[in-house]
Amino acid sequence: MQHLWVAIDCETTGLLPRARLIELAAIVFPSQGPVIATFSELVRPPGRLPLLVTRLTGITDRDLASASSAPEVLRRFFAWLPPAGVLVAHNAPFDAAVLAKETTLAGMGPLPAQPWIDTIPIARALISLPNYRLSTIADHYAQQDHRRTHRALEDADLVRRILQHALRDGLDSEMPHLFRPMLLSSP
Repeated sequence: MQHLWVAIDCETTGLLPRARLIELAAIVFPSQGPVIATFSELVRPPGRLPLLVTRLTGITDRDLASASSAPEVLRRFFAWLPPAGVLVAHNAPFDAAVLAKETTLAGMGPLPAQPWIDTIPIARALISLPNYRLSTIADHYAQQDHRRTHRALEDADLVRRILQHALRDGLDSEMPHLFRPMLLSSP
């Protein structure tokens, strides 16, 4: 079955429950074929960025000073998001929780009821690796070094590539033990 996929990644100020969104990116693509559309925006959080986040992402307070607020970015994102797309993320519960928190804080109501799938259990089912970090899985499939991650668009593209490789290497979206859509929404 041919699906419309949306690889998504959120960069944040840290870990939940205090994490706030600082970058959101997504890539729309078919099971096989080229990218259809991309979305990528920085998000101005309340307060300053921790130095560790700047070191990890390269994003600075200066970069975020002219960025839009989370409610503005989320409105544009949800208007852009294809309603039939299956959202794909590496550690999907984290990205869904960040978006749920930000939509709740913005008074925007619950997340759209779209299915999410997570690349971590997919990779665990298909390949044996020392760990299942995004960069490790991407290195396995691409035979390249992907140490520079932690920017949302680059990470979303790695998620896209991982899923497309997994689909070519035996992942069948009709196999319920490998393809487990989760409906994640705001609390």
